[in-house]
Amino acid sequence: MLPLENYPLSQLLSILVLILIGIFFVTSADSGTFVVGMMTTNGSQNSSNKLKIF
Repeated sequence: MLPLENYPLSQLLSILVLILIGIFFVTSADSGTFVVGMMTTNGSQNSSNKLKIF
């Protein structure tokens, strides 16, 4: 795999990659929180915010 330094606009591309990685982690954490909340409330899709934060 080629480093990003070899592409044009490498600094902009590096920033874009970091933003996309951040979005991936936030989305994954949100999905995980939703699933765990649903599992602890016996399948209810509307778990409380207290439970999601905990």
